[in-house]
Amino acid sequence: GNQLEEGRGFEYAIWQFEQLLGSNIDQYIWITASANRIFSEKLGSSTGEAMYAQYYENGFDVNQDAFFINSFVSKLGWLNLLISSEKFKDSQANIYSSIPTLMGTIIKLKQIHTATLSMKPHLIDLGSSKYLSSQESPIGVGISSYINTDEYDNTWRTFSERMIDRELEKERVRVEIYNGSGMSGYASQYARRIRNSGCEVVRYDNAPNLQDKTEFYVPKPKEFEYSLKVIFELFPGTYETIEGRPSFMTTGDVVIILGKDIPTVYSF
Repeated sequence: GNQLEEGRGFEYAIWQFEQLLGSNIDQYIWITASANRIFSEKLGSSTGEAMYAQYYENGFDVNQDAFFINSFVSKLGWLNLLISSEKFKDSQANIYSSIPTLMGTIIKLKQIHTATLSMKPHLIDLGSSKYLSSQESPIGVGISSYINTDEYDNTWRTFSERMIDRELEKERVRVEIYNGSGMSGYASQYARRIRNSGCEVVRYDNAPNLQDKTEFYVPKPKEFEYSLKVIFELFPGTYETIEGRPSFMTTGDVVIILGKDIPTVYSF
């Protein structure tokens, strides 16, 4: 990311996580190792993480290192924060966050911690062997790690189905995606993102013909207003929405034909 644009390396990393996880990341808090070290100096090293397992639906199935945030936030007070704040002038001790201020980030962390104690959420630890695998690099130098995206998607969709918005569930939209960009893989990528957002994808394939612009065909837009809002959030930019169907046979409530503009607009 820094090679593409200096100072935007962490933004590039977040963008890459979006591609890897097949979802938009609207909010994030990324505590770097150096920032964690400074907090640990002031707060003391974390102990007793295992006690937090009871606060998660699957807490006894994951490594106790995954409870770092709970232990960290439970000991985080305003006095400790003020004492530590001077050290964060060190450019290497960064907390990257979508929340613009350090104070706002700390408040958000505390809110997440409090909500965890009452909601008993499902914890996805991408560092566990369930999702992460390692093997020798294809070029024979070093070890490469890989995320099992199929396993992640299954867990994410099972969990997110319990939180799906009632309006989205009521519409029960059926989406078809066709790739007319001339570049391979885009239909399956977007199918995954749409499924991970809670919508059903009934078909994805290549379009009969290439086309320059991405188009959305919606025969009955008023019946799927909320679903369209969710889907449009996955597509940066503005696209033409046509009330009708494309020239070839389709049955979906929303039909998306990806054009040659997709590789350009959906890039870092």
